[in-house]
Amino acid sequence: MPQGFSNMPHSRSLEQLGRRIRSKWIGAISSLLLTFLLVGCSTDTTPNMLDAQGSAAAEINSLWWLMFWLALLVFVAVITLTTMAIYRSRQRKTAAPNHYSARPTFFLTAGAIIPLFILIPLIIVSVRASRTITLPGAQSMMTIDVIGRQWWWEVRYPDHGIVTANEIHIPAGERVAFRITSQDVIHSFWVPQLHGKLDMNPGRVNVIHLEAAEPGEYMGLCAEFCGLQHTFMLFWVIAHPPESFAEWIAQRQQAAVAPTDALQARGQEVYFAAACDQCHVIEGITRLESQIGAVGPDLTHYASRGTLGAGRAENNAETLAAFIINPHAIKPGVHMPPTPLSTDDLEALVAFLMNLE
Repeated sequence: MPQGFSNMPHSRSLEQLGRRIRSKWIGAISSLLLTFLLVGCSTDTTPNMLDAQGSAAAEINSLWWLMFWLALLVFVAVITLTTMAIYRSRQRKTAAPNHYSARPTFFLTAGAIIPLFILIPLIIVSVRASRTITLPGAQSMMTIDVIGRQWWWEVRYPDHGIVTANEIHIPAGERVAFRITSQDVIHSFWVPQLHGKLDMNPGRVNVIHLEAAEPGEYMGLCAEFCGLQHTFMLFWVIAHPPESFAEWIAQRQQAAVAPTDALQARGQEVYFAAACDQCHVIEGITRLESQIGAVGPDLTHYASRGTLGAGRAENNAETLAAFIINPHAIKPGVHMPPTPLSTDDLEALVAFLMNLE
């Protein structure tokens, strides 16, 4: 006990204690309100786990709200009891400093019995929800392989012979099985509006089933820290109406678009001269021996993608030119090396790649 505290009038010590407690609670409540305000700040492209667009996400959403309201109920109860205790202490100015008038049964009820009545049902509901979203359930209509890499996503459709990157196209209203793994370090596959996250481990294949209730674009991200560009390791799940998805499949099964003018033809020559084919595949254009050791994203239909560098920048001619010359200026740490080219060669290469739709 600090020197001099025992000589302080009891009413004054209680008043100071009350001010300290009130100050702490005001700070805690202010921080909580600020957190809610910040969470509410979003854009049209921000993934929102509370905006469930799939059966699994809806199950997770319901569980989240149940836990939220139970936590809020406990929070209000604690605040109420703490306020009552402060008020009663100030009314009993003549009581001994460390005197407690509460009965042991109160602490037993508030500290053990009530939490049991809250936690046991919550555990049961959580286990039931976990089983619902992890068990295979209905048979999936198709299978997609997703491979996590630093820092992009390789997407393969084994039944259709399609390879793409950073965009996953699925039919809306149909259950799709994703076989996910990693090529390098541990990543985590997460589409907040459609499902919970699942880790992607090197040498192991995990399976997750997604279903988008409505057509639309749903942002996905890596939910496991995997290196410098973890924040910008994004992808999009694009759910099509069934007839539109069939058209997408047929279009992606076609080889790359051949150059249509002299500038694009020159760009194709630059593509090989700069050794781009040693890392990237273009079906129908890249030489077979180059496809065996490809380590970068497939570029067969590159121009149809909305972003560059797995969500790092908008995919257009300007950002592509900057990325070719110095990719580390846009995405620091990316494994692609800079490619020094003359202005004419760069213009031709960009024209060639932006024709690959």
